[in-house]
Amino acid sequence: MLSDLELLEIEAEKLGTTADALLAVWDELDPESKEAAEFEGRAAWARKDVSVESFCHFHWVMTRKEASPYAKVTWIPALVKAYHEKTGVILDSFRGSGKSFALGLWVLFVTGHNPKGSSVIVRINDDAADETGGWLAALIEYSPGWKMIFPNVVPDKDMKWSNNGYNVKDVTVPYGEWVEMTKADHLGEPSILPAGVTSSSIIGKHPSNGMYFDDLHNEKNTRSVREMQTVVDIFKSDIIPTWNRIGGHPTLAVACTLWHEKDVYHAMMETGLFVHIQQPIMWLDPDGEYESEAKAYSGEKVSLAWPEEFPMERVVEIENQNPV
Repeated sequence: MLSDLELLEIEAEKLGTTADALLAVWDELDPESKEAAEFEGRAAWARKDVSVESFCHFHWVMTRKEASPYAKVTWIPALVKAYHEKTGVILDSFRGSGKSFALGLWVLFVTGHNPKGSSVIVRINDDAADETGGWLAALIEYSPGWKMIFPNVVPDKDMKWSNNGYNVKDVTVPYGEWVEMTKADHLGEPSILPAGVTSSSIIGKHPSNGMYFDDLHNEKNTRSVREMQTVVDIFKSDIIPTWNRIGGHPTLAVACTLWHEKDVYHAMMETGLFVHIQQPIMWLDPDGEYESEAKAYSGEKVSLAWPEEFPMERVVEIENQNPV
């Protein structure tokens, strides 16, 4: 990812000036003008392409916060690679790491860049799917950040805008032409389709922007191998067949915490389509800056995934809350 100085030099070259000259102008601006300029500048970067740099700017404009350090280093590069190469990635991380939020923002990001395409995001049940779909739709409809980055991509309420799916349209394209473009890209699903893993609505769908899975297991459906197998059976019978389409399978991405060797995530890995990326909250590191105060690695040198957000005392707290 480019540094702030490199970004400044690129912008200066576009304007036919120097980085020093831009910095001089910047120093003269009042705080409100600086905030507006950063907002607009980062929005312009966010809409450039589907890249690590663009998504990091998208994340900031949509949230006014930087993505986590591990998201920048591992998650986002993996998602970008999977998107361009039509492969799969499993983001296996600790609870509270922000993986579900990052995956949701990613769905919005690719929708903005390819609004004629479609995405399916699968949750553990319909209630969870409705919740995810609701906040994604709200950001498209109301977020100032979205309107700054993708002002041309708006809700298509004449087509579909509900828990059963959300359609968008590009207002720069005549509507009749737009409908033809979307139907040529995909026939069976809206721009964003949130659905529970047991829902029949995911059967026969071939999303062109990707199929995304967010936490398909919890304490209830992992109490026995039989209950986990129910989810695995649905995955094998109703979901895998949808990955066969002209041009190959879609981009696939999963946000999860592994539960058991018989869970659905292991079944996904058995397909050979996924790269498995693990992000622990802390790990053994002989050169680490911290000494573990948790039961895990007690007294040993460790590194922390995000010390500012998850310091050692919070790691201990999370361990006590989730003893398994």
